[in-house]
Amino acid sequence: PETPKATPGKVRQNAEELPAELSSSHLEQHDPVGDPVLPSAGNRRGSEPSSGADDVEADETERRDGDPEGQRSDEMGRVDEQSPVPGRGNDFGRADLQLTFLSEQLALFPSESEQISIITQNPESNPSTLFGFCASQNEIDHILRLAGGQQANRMRIAAQFIMQKPLTEVASLLPMYYRVGNGITTENRSISAWFDADGMHLALGTASRYLPSAQTIAWIDIAARIQELLDAGQFATSVEVEEAPSFVRTETAQMLWHLHGDLTEEARKQGYLSSLSIRHNNAPVETAYVSDILADPDQRSVILEEYETFFEAYQQDRSLLRFQFHNVKELLYRLDELDLPQRQLS
Repeated sequence: PETPKATPGKVRQNAEELPAELSSSHLEQHDPVGDPVLPSAGNRRGSEPSSGADDVEADETERRDGDPEGQRSDEMGRVDEQSPVPGRGNDFGRADLQLTFLSEQLALFPSESEQISIITQNPESNPSTLFGFCASQNEIDHILRLAGGQQANRMRIAAQFIMQKPLTEVASLLPMYYRVGNGITTENRSISAWFDADGMHLALGTASRYLPSAQTIAWIDIAARIQELLDAGQFATSVEVEEAPSFVRTETAQMLWHLHGDLTEEARKQGYLSSLSIRHNNAPVETAYVSDILADPDQRSVILEEYETFFEAYQQDRSLLRFQFHNVKELLYRLDELDLPQRQLS
């Protein structure tokens, strides 16, 4: 199969923007098969946190806290998608992938129903040898840059590498960002991607979720490749990389702001999170205030200590919060990871 005609090695181009030529239609929508377990943070990194009934999924928290990008759909790669930073960004090969799907050329490959039929008739055969499908590195990289269909995920993912986490830890977190099926259309074929517990499944057409012959890439290998792309300046724009730490810190501030607002009167009387002077009448201003506190190492240390005290008390008394949707464990992890050393990416 013919692969996109991108010129390897050209890391930086004149225009810095992510490829608008991708057709990233969500070929397959799905519910994740179990969320990854957040590694424990700070001095808790060596132990796996227990699952509490109070811990809802991270996206539950995001819906409550709000995404800094607003409520609009954040899927990348649509025909009408524009780069969030016009005129600044890496040109990842605008000519190598085209939006037009040439159905005549797809006739060169077995359809998904034909592939399933052949596999059913040859149960003892190795599916990979029947069709030999293998996405090119360029195609795989484009799918990784889609970041699960949300532009903001590129900043969230970049932040994990900036904080110098072990590759295995980053790999365990990636399923939180790659949660839905994606697809790309090149000049001669359509490829779908399905994200599952064992990694990313790739296949022609839209059957990557079901085909045994789908190419599978493990999460640890995906993490390693993203690190290579980041180091080469080919995963996210320079603006996204630069703003990644502050973006994640602001998201953490939003979570903390909302949780503080849901403390019961009894919790306030007991002095939990008392150093945060928040009136809860101006979300943008007060979230920025909390974010600034978290940016200061000394003040952040006080907040972390107070939150650890609250976290332990909350495990025994859930009535300290008016509502139980808050992911208190994730917030503890997020606060703790803000103290990790950071490195400069390209």
